[in-house]
Amino acid sequence: MGALIYMTDRPPQTAWLVHALCGNLAVYGKLPPLFGALGNVLPAFLHVLAFSLITAGVMVQDKKTYAWITLFWFCVNALFELGQKFPDTVVPWIARGSSGSHLLARTTNFFSKGTFDPLDILAFAMGAFMAYALLIVMHKKE
Repeated sequence: MGALIYMTDRPPQTAWLVHALCGNLAVYGKLPPLFGALGNVLPAFLHVLAFSLITAGVMVQDKKTYAWITLFWFCVNALFELGQKFPDTVVPWIARGSSGSHLLARTTNFFSKGTFDPLDILAFAMGAFMAYALLIVMHKKE
């Protein structure tokens, strides 16, 4: 789903993995956006939701653990989003710490070229809440 959004509603080069794997399939700018305004925040929502569910699938399954997992993914995503608001602080810090790590060095583009959006923070929270609710419902059915 995330790749589809980046291929239809956003420039594919804004997500380097999508661009590397399927950038030539992108129809961004050639067709109207498939997801419209929802495409602006859906990746934020789905990222927290999906990673929370994946993590919970390999962890001890209880309500407290589910809460910590969803909180963790909310915080990780919120910190990355806040890094886009303060790229002048974050980018030099990453540059000093990357010391030859190509993967870590690539994150500087995320911060320096990304745009902070408070609605993404809200989408992260909604993704975490939805993941927690789904996990609780699935836990009760076992």
